[in-house]
Amino acid sequence: MPERARPAVSVAIATYCGGATVDELVGRLLEVLRPRLAAVEVVLVDDASPDGSWHEVRRVAERTPEVRALRLASNVGEQAASWFAIAQAHADRIVTLDDDLQHPPDEVPRVLEALEGAELVYGVPEAMAQPGMRPLAAQVAKALAEDLAGLPAGRSISSFRALRGDVVRRATTGGSLPVDVRLARARPDTATVIVRHEPRRAGRSGYTAAALAGHAADLVVGHRLASAPPWALDATAAAVLAGALASARSGGRSPALAAAALGLGGGLLAASQRVRRLLTEPPVAVAERAGEDGLVAP
Repeated sequence: MPERARPAVSVAIATYCGGATVDELVGRLLEVLRPRLAAVEVVLVDDASPDGSWHEVRRVAERTPEVRALRLASNVGEQAASWFAIAQAHADRIVTLDDDLQHPPDEVPRVLEALEGAELVYGVPEAMAQPGMRPLAAQVAKALAEDLAGLPAGRSISSFRALRGDVVRRATTGGSLPVDVRLARARPDTATVIVRHEPRRAGRSGYTAAALAGHAADLVVGHRLASAPPWALDATAAAVLAGALASARSGGRSPALAAAALGLGGGLLAASQRVRRLLTEPPVAVAERAGEDGLVAP
């Protein structure tokens, strides 16, 4: 079968239990992009969904020439699966978005248009269509990423992005760093576009308040501390704890100061463990592929 031309845009999507929406998602993406682009590809990476979603993902890939699909052998989490999907893209312009249709496919052209004057564009929701306290928790996590970690454009980070391939090549590879920390280390010229955010069509989000807190911690630690060797954090924590204990035994500090020092030492130890995890390469292995006849010639 003849190989098709290199795509003008790659849409990279990590999916998990997304079988109920993947057909509509791909259909709406191609309806929007086919008239505008000479060639487009959609890369679907199924993060070892346990519910049989891969069968639907594979079906979509087998009947849609623009789609390539890969099923991972084990669940590696959204950030690692998303980075793996980005790494599979053939085009120099790459779009990422969620698999649940909360990022409307008809907003993709606006994000791509903004990419003409930038290297990385975030689609920022005008208002989040999320239940309960989720929108507030997300805003707090992003504020921590920008104000505490100093992550550029932290308040604007979103999984709805458009980026240039050169940013991916300059970004940090290896480990389990969040996608936005990797991209920030490439120091791209960044822009934002206000986009719609629609209600989730199926299933439930895995981003509970606790998960958002964990992701915020990964952003903070990943951006601020992941360049420091874990042993240095361990040594600092040990010195702080030893000093606090010695001072407490001798009565040289007030109980409040001793408790604060113990808390600081414990926090440094926790940060060290998180750094070790973020620097550990996830076991990303492909178990199955579909739609590979659409591979692009080098």
